[in-house]
Amino acid sequence: MFEQQLYMFRRVRLYGPHSQFGEMQLISNRPFNMTTFVIEDVQMLELSKESYNRVIEKSVKRDLLNRINFFRQFRIFQHTAMGKLEQLLHHSELLNCNRGRIMYKMGQKAEGIYLIKEGSFEISKPANIGHLNKTNLQNANIDPIAKIQLKK
Repeated sequence: MFEQQLYMFRRVRLYGPHSQFGEMQLISNRPFNMTTFVIEDVQMLELSKESYNRVIEKSVKRDLLNRINFFRQFRIFQHTAMGKLEQLLHHSELLNCNRGRIMYKMGQKAEGIYLIKEGSFEISKPANIGHLNKTNLQNANIDPIAKIQLKK
């Protein structure tokens, strides 16, 4: 008797123009652990494994190792297996954030964690500054952008 197994799929990531996939499988020589579906007509280029290996494999492997070493700088990833870190890299995105950007607001639920590569940001909460006059506000340890927002 033939037994058919049914699967339900959950979207893990959506790829669009200027995205690539498959490089982790080429580098690690592991099979895909997910299924890809074409959800609308797509035009893309395929780079063969031989061409990829000949042209850019070394630089990509070096970049991969650098990104894994970046993860290892954080206590929560120091004992994580290499394969798991590769999976995390595949699901992470490098963000470039300009000064003044709000990453999340008070009361908002977290959608992920942020690992700071360079630069800094602060976590703030409202402070009662109603008693400060204009002179004291200038001397307060408040970011200039926050001061502008306070004046609005």
